[in-house]
Amino acid sequence: MLWGALVVLGTPLWAPAQPSPITADAGLAAGLSRLLDHHGFADVRADATLTAAARELAARLRGTHTPDPLTAAAHLRFVLERHGVGDADVVPLVVPYDPAAGEAGLATALASVLPRLDRRRPPTHLGLATQQGDGPPMLAVVLVHRGLSLDDSLPLEATAGAVVRLAGDLRPGYFRPWVVMAPPGQAILQRPAWTESRRAEVNLYLDAGPGVYGVELLAESQAGPVVLLNQRIYVDVPAPARPTVVLRPPAGQGAADLLARIDAWRLAAGLAALKPHPALTA
Repeated sequence: MLWGALVVLGTPLWAPAQPSPITADAGLAAGLSRLLDHHGFADVRADATLTAAARELAARLRGTHTPDPLTAAAHLRFVLERHGVGDADVVPLVVPYDPAAGEAGLATALASVLPRLDRRRPPTHLGLATQQGDGPPMLAVVLVHRGLSLDDSLPLEATAGAVVRLAGDLRPGYFRPWVVMAPPGQAILQRPAWTESRRAEVNLYLDAGPGVYGVELLAESQAGPVVLLNQRIYVDVPAPARPTVVLRPPAGQGAADLLARIDAWRLAAGLAALKPHPALTA
């Protein structure tokens, strides 16, 4: 999935969540749709699932630092996966916002973001939620370009041997879809998924045993092949209960620097520093 960088403008992010009023404002969503239309992105529709994802993003707006891209991407993937959002083009936005400013304030908050949206694959659906807390009011927005509208969302978890039906309508401009599936421990499989009625329809056979199955649906377009859907199905293994962040040392710095940073976090949490162990290092 094309997760992209989480756009964070002037706000701390990703410390433990604290209780705060989280609201999904239908009027504000309509205002955002009008603002997008003004910028040439017509008929962007509010979506209940994306709104639920935006609520969870808003609930995580706490802390004193902006996350590195890996941390932000991990939280974003976790939230969207939990809510069954498999759209391949996702643009998440987190911006300060004063509800009293109305649509004019919304336009100001998003002024530097909207011109950067991809006009070749424009947003078609949105979710939106606002947060009121101890800090400045925050607005969380999830925009997606939905090239495939599924009849039913794919399950997050399933049992081995199950057959999952992937079916939905293609957006105009996409044709001849096919599915790519990565079963655990096996070679990647590709199968055609097109019908004469401009729909995508294919059965997914979860018969490679327990593990995580990657599912992508691609389609042809005037610009060439495009990924429209990218999801994972956890088969006889539990889906993650929290985001998984892979720590990597910055370019040009090695294990010693990474260990120093980990020890700093441990000491801040009241834990002892780690001790280097030559055998484990080897």
